Amino acid sequence: PRKADKYLATISLLWNFAIKKLDWPLGPNPAEGIDHFGKQREFLPWPDWMIAKLSTAPVAVQAAAELILGTGQRPNAAIEMRRDQFRGEWMEVLDEKNDEHFEVYCPPALRDYVNSLPITGAHIIAKNLSQPLGYSAIEKSFRRWRDGLGAKAKPYTLHGLRKIAII
Repeated sequence: PRKADKYLATISLLWNFAIKKLDWPLGPNPAEGIDHFGKQREFLPWPDWMIAKLSTAPVAVQAAAELILGTGQRPNAAIEMRRDQFRGEWMEVLDEKNDEHFEVYCPPALRDYVNSLPITGAHIIAKNLSQPLGYSAIEKSFRRWRDGLGAKAKPYTLHGLRKIAII
C-alpha cells in the first residue's frame, strides 16, 4: 500500500509538471481522483505486562525482542544483526527504508545481553554459522507464544516493540 501511494503521488507530480512547466498537451491527470490507501494500521506499543512475560518466550523471540528494544530497528533488521556489528560501546544499525548503516551508542544492558548469548554463528540469532534464523521463523514462534498469553495479547506484533524503543 505504501508503494502504491508513492506511485500515485509520483505519477501525479510528473503529470502536473509536464502540463504546467513543459506545456505538454497531455490531458487530465490519470492519477487524479484515485483514493490513496493511506496508513494501513497502527502498531500498538506493548504493555508492561507483556514485556514482563518475555522471559517465558522462546529464546529466539527473547533475543529478537531485546535487539528490537535495544536498537530501535525494524524487526527484520534487528533479527539479522551480526556479532561484528557490536563494537564495545558502539553498534552498527540499519535504516532499512534508506538502506543506510549508522554507528550509534550501544546501551550497556543490550551490550551485556548480547555478550551473555552463546556464540552459534556470525549472527546474534543464528540459523547456522553464516546465516541468521530469519524473520519468518521468529515471527511464527512469536505468534505461538503470543497466542499462549491469551486474547488480550492478540493485537501486539514484533513491530510494536520498535514503537516502544522509538517512544
